[in-house]
Amino acid sequence: MKRSASVACAWLVLAVPVCFGQSPMDGVAASVFAGPEPGKYEISFTVSAPSIPRTILTGRPYSGEEASRQTRTLADGTRTVQPGPSAVKYRDSSGRIRTERRALRPMGMINWIDPPIVPEIVDPVAGFVYYLDPVNRVAHRTVLTPESFRIVDAPPDANYPASVRREKDLVRTVEPLGTDVIGGIEVQGSRITTTYAVDSLGDDSPLKAILEIWTSPELGLTILSKNSDPRTGEFTNEVLNIRRGEPDPSLFRVPQGYKIVDEPILPFTFTVSGSGAAKR
Repeated sequence: MKRSASVACAWLVLAVPVCFGQSPMDGVAASVFAGPEPGKYEISFTVSAPSIPRTILTGRPYSGEEASRQTRTLADGTRTVQPGPSAVKYRDSSGRIRTERRALRPMGMINWIDPPIVPEIVDPVAGFVYYLDPVNRVAHRTVLTPESFRIVDAPPDANYPASVRREKDLVRTVEPLGTDVIGGIEVQGSRITTTYAVDSLGDDSPLKAILEIWTSPELGLTILSKNSDPRTGEFTNEVLNIRRGEPDPSLFRVPQGYKIVDEPILPFTFTVSGSGAAKR
């Protein structure tokens, strides 16, 4: 069967993206395939490293919806907005994290369906990371090594002090933006401006890239980040519909009837395939 393909990468909103939808913290890539036969799909997941934060925060439960987008202004002044990866995330008081990532609709792909969500469960208490395949009812399990993270009960200070740092071919300036309220959550803001010297990137004038971060001291969570670069446009990551309180405990357990498969060696790959109602 002839197939067309598009790659959608897993992501973590707490990290600053290097390219759209992917960050250095990401360890999961999903290749999405759909063919001319209506409703058919195949998703190949490759796990190279558990996509966990280096610091796991306890005592700050919440759930919310993560969304991203890229905004670009073309040479003729046309403004384009392209949706990026999205996810629903849950965190309980023990620091367990469940992430339900949603695959992007490949551009130009016809007969696209909504493939199943493959949740990731990070359980620092048990010391495992699970990837749940809801089609084959399999939980792919990897060991969460103690040296890969640390557990804390208080979030780090989100108020970055003003500073100027000069390095070869660039100057990085940090500017505190004070406090604000986003989506009913009090946040602290910082603006980080990186100015590249002439000809350091092939530029004929100083080039500025601006990163703006708004973080909740209460939740230890980046609620909004904007990374603006004249070469690539603006990348926005945000957390919406935040709900405080303990999520359903069953979200952090492997469902009954699932077979647990230990994956002792990274990277590993598993495939989810099936059919559903086609969408155009």
